[in-house]
Amino acid sequence: MIKMDRRQFIQAAVNAGLVYSVSSMLPSSVFAQEADSDKLLLVLRFNGAWDTLLMTDARSKEYLNTAAFSTSEFLAFDERAAVKQYKNGQLGVCMEPLSGYLDDLCIINGVMMNLQSSAHETNREYMSSGNVTSGTTFFPFALAQAMQKPTHRIGYHMEYEVLRDGNYGEKVSTKNLNSFSESADDPYETVLDDDTPAASFQKNILAQKRKEKDTIAVLNKLVEKVNAVASSTNTGMAQASLALAGLGSGFLKMAQVDITSDGSLDTHSSHKVSHIKNLSAGFEHVAKLIKFMKETPYKLDSANESLFDVTTIVMTSEFARTASPDGFDGTGHNQYNNSCILLGGHVKGGQIIGESQIYKLSEIKASYGISGSLFHAKPFNFKTQKAMTKAEMSGITIDSIGTCTPNSCFDYIYPETIWRTVAQQFGVNLVSTFPTGNVLKNIFKS
Repeated sequence: MIKMDRRQFIQAAVNAGLVYSVSSMLPSSVFAQEADSDKLLLVLRFNGAWDTLLMTDARSKEYLNTAAFSTSEFLAFDERAAVKQYKNGQLGVCMEPLSGYLDDLCIINGVMMNLQSSAHETNREYMSSGNVTSGTTFFPFALAQAMQKPTHRIGYHMEYEVLRDGNYGEKVSTKNLNSFSESADDPYETVLDDDTPAASFQKNILAQKRKEKDTIAVLNKLVEKVNAVASSTNTGMAQASLALAGLGSGFLKMAQVDITSDGSLDTHSSHKVSHIKNLSAGFEHVAKLIKFMKETPYKLDSANESLFDVTTIVMTSEFARTASPDGFDGTGHNQYNNSCILLGGHVKGGQIIGESQIYKLSEIKASYGISGSLFHAKPFNFKTQKAMTKAEMSGITIDSIGTCTPNSCFDYIYPETIWRTVAQQFGVNLVSTFPTGNVLKNIFKS
């Protein structure tokens, strides 16, 4: 697929009945209410680019027959059109492992990525940070900085790329979480028993050391427990389990893990076999983690809520894959559309937000170099919090997209839209890595 610049794409979109936007800016206060210190965050990155037509944004055989796509416009096989109707959407075969937890999931479809590049790394950085500029700090680190919580320890596992941590100090590789010793020797054999500053300082050190020792003891127990139910020979999945143990013990407050590798989902060939197998395996592991979270109290203290109740999980990928074939039996990179899945105790599950559309080649001007079809996000009405209708799209001009007024606010859902919404749930309305702007109002419970 030939890449177009922003001006070219806007013109192509207008000619094809599509619309495109620049991000809108909405006034917002700097900080919301102070965040609960026991709200945890786990970001699971499905590297390689997942096929949303096999998961959260499927199309039925009836739809495909009605649309009458050519073989160059849609890579069709039985599994790609085997759908399950759920609420206002259709789910593909790879969602089967999560079928018992659908009412816990908030699915966001129609997420617009970076039009300037179809590279994995570029879009993965954008999805992870909410900023199209390369080198921008990933969201968990930017969030901790915005929360003014420099002691929030963040776990990470990267497949191969540079960790964009914004020079954040409190971080640890998840690979190290199964190697901690429970020993934490006191720095003094005896405690000064007086009210001097030296005694006070010593007691504070001892209290922190003992607290850390207790935390590590819980961490070790949780590593053993989670490995008993969600162990894996797959590196990314194993690190996701370790990250969950770190969060459940209180040793970590946030974590970001590459749960799949580039090679497992970047199926430019053998898409039918390899992609279904590898994406389903990733969701199977997530299902095991969800079950474990629901059955395990936070910090293994029965007086606490479950680990599921206090954790927000965000599942992402760098973009979707094309509806059209890339070669004989593969699919290509599609930065014009993406999806995201959220779940956890604070998430309002059982809903699908946002939509996409597959445009046939005849609907796109050939001079702009798009081959096959265009699997594209639909613009979003941020007043109604729903994808724009045909009537709304026919009644606006391109200039009104990305501009909010008291009566209308039309734009796309971008990665920063999602992270901005998550940040507010953690008590922050301003993160330095992206501007204030639109949010999705129905993702989290009030």
